[in-house]
Amino acid sequence: MNAFYARFGLHRDDQPLLADNYALHAAGRRRWMTSYNTPMAANLAFIKYSCDGGDGDGLTAVTRRQHERVAAVINERVRPLPDCPGELLCPLERLIAAWTPLVEDCDVLRLCDG
Repeated sequence: MNAFYARFGLHRDDQPLLADNYALHAAGRRRWMTSYNTPMAANLAFIKYSCDGGDGDGLTAVTRRQHERVAAVINERVRPLPDCPGELLCPLERLIAAWTPLVEDCDVLRLCDG
């Protein structure tokens, strides 16, 4: 789970934890805390919502996708995604644009070569 969180930018602190700024992070609550973010029963779900006008709304496949939103539920709590700060329902098109480079950068053959 932590590798997934890191790759997608979840729980990222404004300033990285370094040896010379430990006191700053120790004084307040950091976002990246593995004991808090990944408990023994850690879980993650993405829920896709279609926000169209219902049956017979006349939307094409392209415009329908523009009306779809995604919610991230991390450890049973809806959380905003880094690519949609301040929004709990992120437009699907924005996630596709942001996450396509991550998917294209993944060399499955190299990862699975054993």
